[in-house]
Amino acid sequence: MTVFGPINDAGVAEHALLNHLKLWLPTYLAEVDRQRGLTAGATAVPRSWQIVQQFDLSEEPQMPAVIIESPGPNDTPKKEGDGTVRVTYEMRVISVVAAKDYASTNDLGKRYAGAIMDVVMQKRSLGDPNVMGTDFMGYSHVEVPTEERRTKVGIATNLEITYRYAANWKMGPSMPIIVPDPNADPPVDPTDPYPDPATIPDADHVHVTITKEDS
Repeated sequence: MTVFGPINDAGVAEHALLNHLKLWLPTYLAEVDRQRGLTAGATAVPRSWQIVQQFDLSEEPQMPAVIIESPGPNDTPKKEGDGTVRVTYEMRVISVVAAKDYASTNDLGKRYAGAIMDVVMQKRSLGDPNVMGTDFMGYSHVEVPTEERRTKVGIATNLEITYRYAANWKMGPSMPIIVPDPNADPPVDPTDPYPDPATIPDADHVHVTITKEDS
């Protein structure tokens, strides 16, 4: 660990959840198929993945779609005596699916929601050693346009992801660390016989002194 300690913000939690679902969700969707009496693989795997602050179906993602909505911490972070800060982030994993009719769409959406819930609850660390645990907080439906409700559904799996080590208020460098600006001009080498023309002063700023030698 560096002198800074852990820096696990909401973005870290979002990507931990996203990568976890990308890795495991196809396996769990296939198991849901088997338990429903379907052929494993009957439920198509996600075609698009997104992380958003607020869900907006008008962006028309490719379906099936998995969208992680991340509004931020659900409560005041907790400071521990050892300096660590514990933060719980709210996350909604929204599966948006489409099928030929209402019954098929409703069933498909629930298969997705069940697979997402199980893959998260059976592997609560999300593969991140800094995650203290992930809790399933229930399901909720998301609004879809009225004219599309027969063939499209969105179901949110509501989660809370707790980072035991989101930050450490007792750590940090004692002095600022100067980081070179990658966009800054390189220093001029005074011994370079072919300097960059941009570093040569223009004629308006050149002063020439002429002296006459005695004959």
